[in-house]
Amino acid sequence: MLGVVKVTIESVGVRAGRQRNNAGGAAGPIVLGPNDSLKGTLRTDNGVTIRGEVEGEIVATGDVVIEASATVMATVEGRNIDIRGQVMGNVRSSKRLSLSGSGTLQGDASAARLIVDDGATLNGSITMSGGKDIDRSEETRLAEFVVEPEANGDLVLAGEHESGG
Repeated sequence: MLGVVKVTIESVGVRAGRQRNNAGGAAGPIVLGPNDSLKGTLRTDNGVTIRGEVEGEIVATGDVVIEASATVMATVEGRNIDIRGQVMGNVRSSKRLSLSGSGTLQGDASAARLIVDDGATLNGSITMSGGKDIDRSEETRLAEFVVEPEANGDLVLAGEHESGG
């Protein structure tokens, strides 16, 4: 009978001899390749890209990308989380949670913003944190139009009618 070794990986800004940059993080995300697997906890101040298998927990202060080749049976926490593969576990995003057409999430999720592409599968409850965590730099601005009737029956945009006197 084979024993199971549990691993905790912690990355706090220094990887492979690289120092923190001025933005406060290491130069790039941690990548688990398609033939890699991890059982345990992965904690990092960087982003994470998963292409293989993970069982346990992923906690990142950066972005988490779960590629189409990935199978994740774990809780996942990150800034922006992009699910293109299979995730079984709860997900918590401080900004945006995105499920692409090939993505499947079986678990509860919380995020400030949620994007679900056609063909993606989501089985679980969603909690939206409202606008307090929204990154306004990525947000598309929508113009608001309010139409008010004029006395003669013509319609004009709000604020466009002249004051007569």
